Amino acid sequence: MEKRLGEIELLGKKYPLNYSVRISQDVDGILSEKAAGDLAAIARRDIRLISLMMDDAKKYRRLILGEETETLSREQMELILTPADVPKLEKAISETVSLGGMRFIEAAPPKKEGAEGTEK
Repeated sequence: MEKRLGEIELLGKKYPLNYSVRISQDVDGILSEKAAGDLAAIARRDIRLISLMMDDAKKYRRLILGEETETLSREQMELILTPADVPKLEKAISETVSLGGMRFIEAAPPKKEGAEGTEK
């Protein structure tokens, strides 16, 4: 199976994250919002994103893998995380979005002109 789920480690436990068409519009909308310049506002925005991705991963794993996955609520994450965790949150979001799109990128390098006796 392809690697498409991201993850985030919170309190020593890894939680899967998923970026799918189902949540892409919500995620893109949240990412385009300007959070106030303070880390607390950025952390709250990122926690909203992680919460969406965690819930989506839970549904994906149930449907595709037949596995139940434990998740944390948004409120739990707001209690656990601090503004200092913003880099960790943003890294998990970025990696998950990247993994969610990787499966569409499978291109062979273009053939060079003039190779194997081809004349110009």
